[in-house]
Amino acid sequence: MNATEYATAVQKYTYAAKLCPDNANYQLALAQAWFFQKDFEKAMEISKPFTSGKKAKPEAFRVQGNCLEGMGKNFEALACYRKGLKRFPSSGMLYAEMGVLEFSRKRDAQALNYWEKGIVAQPTYPTNYYYAAKKSLEFGDLAWAANYAEMYINLVRQGENVREMSKLLMQAYEKARYFDYEKGFRWHFLQNADSNYTIASDIRYHDLLDEAFESELPDTSAHIGIGTLTSARQFSCLWNLRQDPKSPALSLLNWQLQLQQLGHWEAYNYWLLYDAVPDEFMAWFKDNQPRYERFENWFLMNTFYRHIRKPMVRPQILESEKR
Repeated sequence: MNATEYATAVQKYTYAAKLCPDNANYQLALAQAWFFQKDFEKAMEISKPFTSGKKAKPEAFRVQGNCLEGMGKNFEALACYRKGLKRFPSSGMLYAEMGVLEFSRKRDAQALNYWEKGIVAQPTYPTNYYYAAKKSLEFGDLAWAANYAEMYINLVRQGENVREMSKLLMQAYEKARYFDYEKGFRWHFLQNADSNYTIASDIRYHDLLDEAFESELPDTSAHIGIGTLTSARQFSCLWNLRQDPKSPALSLLNWQLQLQQLGHWEAYNYWLLYDAVPDEFMAWFKDNQPRYERFENWFLMNTFYRHIRKPMVRPQILESEKR
């Protein structure tokens, strides 16, 4: 929003808060609006009562922390988010804020760690997948960049960030394939070059992906399209479930398996990668409109949230949480 829209938001939420003074959501929305107006003291004053007692809300700790960041008090902001997590340990939102703060301090590995911990704490909160996907791609972990992007797209389904994640998903697969002058095109889903990025001692998941894609796409074609990825991803899903029934990506793999069993797999992949390769989607859609509409109708009635049985993150994150 621009400055005029923020000012309008302040006016509307001020009126709403006066009408319903006991409504915490209106009060906190007003505080957030003042934050965007950069009136940090006003925002903190309004949100302060909701950081303790029975009225406490995780959103209040976010506003307080955001204001402290805006005032240049990063350490105090981090302490505020941590205080909020003691009260609301399952708040993915507060982990997301801690990750953004660490990212602003150029502590990228720590930022990713917070985002992934946020996924463990609240697997249905999408923002942490968004940030984790971008940072994992940058660190060269293409397997988890793709996984986090696909999770985000399924949870959110539309919007500018979904379009970005669709393109990132295709980019992860494109980067995973490289050319070997002796063996032709090969697949490698872990291309880590950053010493700050912690690699799991068990990288079996990456190895299984490499094996599956090299088996399914052994040709020397330089082009990777939605159609070829649909076939390779299907084989990869079945291969991973067969070779590692306790795969760290189990929640996503089970969702993919369900789509295959229901006959929606092809349409799902074209929906998933539409923004990455729109021309290929439209060419496919012309010949497959009824099939796509059947998938779309089913998809609208089946929320992805209830299919997330367990957090889907890198193994070492779950291991660290158990300690």
